Amino acid sequence: MKRVEAAKGRAKQFGVTVKEVLWLQGQYDIVVISEAFNDIAMSALALTTLQLGTVHGQTMRAFTAAEMAKILEKVT
Repeated sequence: MKRVEAAKGRAKQFGVTVKEVLWLQGQYDIVVISEAFNDIAMSALALTTLQLGTVHGQTMRAFTAAEMAKILEKVT
């Protein structure tokens, strides 16, 4: 839990809010649901965290229903 609290503090320094931390069974150990002002802040946090060498990560950009509607307007 200390590592999670430290990570939340580091996220805040980048302007990222950690919404939820979930521990998993299976291929992945943990999922962190975060919200950032922009993709640059989120990417900078992710790269800084991965640079520590204590974790390996995979990022996935999620979209709200409203964001996906805007994307789909451009597709159809």
